[in-house]
Amino acid sequence: EPGFGLADALASWDPATSARPPVREPKPTSTTPLPTLAEAFAALLTAEKGQPVTAPVITRDGVDDDVVEQVTRRVIERLGDAAVRDVVLDVAERLVKEEIARIKANAR
Repeated sequence: EPGFGLADALASWDPATSARPPVREPKPTSTTPLPTLAEAFAALLTAEKGQPVTAPVITRDGVDDDVVEQVTRRVIERLGDAAVRDVVLDVAERLVKEEIARIKANAR
């Protein structure tokens, strides 16, 4: 109906009669602990001030070199050899250009 806005909808909303979606517990995705609420707000405040936000330290507890190798192989299989080769070549080219520029700048 015309003239029925958000304020009217909120005023007529009754939480006791509204259908509520089922509450689902989040599934843990990793063993890395989440930051506390205070740490999350501190990071947001730091970012809003334009200061660099430091990333949390991630440890390799329970992850050995075999797991890293398996994950690397799976990623390469999914991306394909050509895609990996292109990325490696692009990164190598960029690094060589940056190193040449650094050497030229230091030579002056």
